[in-house]
Amino acid sequence: MPILAVYLLHPEQHPLTGIGRSFLGYDIRTGQVSTPLLAHNPDLQDFAAWLEQARTFGFHATLGDALEYSADDVAEIKARLAWLASRIPSFTLVNGRFHAMAKYGSRTLCLTYDSPSGELQNLQNLIVTLINVLYHSSPFYEPYLNSYTADDSYHTIRYGVPHHRILDKFDLHFALITSLPDEQRWQLVKQLLLEQTGLFQNEEDRRCLVDAIYLVEKQETGFFQVVERFPLLGSRATESEV
Repeated sequence: MPILAVYLLHPEQHPLTGIGRSFLGYDIRTGQVSTPLLAHNPDLQDFAAWLEQARTFGFHATLGDALEYSADDVAEIKARLAWLASRIPSFTLVNGRFHAMAKYGSRTLCLTYDSPSGELQNLQNLIVTLINVLYHSSPFYEPYLNSYTADDSYHTIRYGVPHHRILDKFDLHFALITSLPDEQRWQLVKQLLLEQTGLFQNEEDRRCLVDAIYLVEKQETGFFQVVERFPLLGSRATESEV
């Protein structure tokens, strides 16, 4: 059975698309693998191991977690995503920055943005309630079901994902690396990333147009890759319509 997820990606021309692709050494759109940006840094001898999980998922923000679906439901999933995208207008995220460490700890280096209008939260809610509900199994979360709180267990059974990741607890994050050993290495990787890419040094980096959602599938190689893009085509109400 296919393992599918719904992602938010920076537009192809956005500076962070190239930065994320270069840092991870993986292009989630094409499936092309390359040498990660910091792979040969002498101060980061275990960099490949620290990067491995984030690299296989590609540079993205998750809207619908990776779940196993019946092959018979793939056409329905695509139809629901197309219907959803046809009714939601594009919108812009602002205030791009490194995610506060308090949320994910010193092992994970993440980026985040704000959605002042609440449109991102609305989009994530719809994906969970329209797409996740079709899941067959949850390979990344079901193994831990017995260790979850009652609330997380309920949401994992219903949506395939614990509550702390979705709906009203959804927290946007673009993960660059997920297995750093300590805060010292976290600070070093962040510093090197800034030095080599100039990340967030201009306003363009700090804004992100959300003009599409992406269906991705886990490949035989273990990497996730885009299988279809769904442009956001909805129109905004004019003042006379409000």
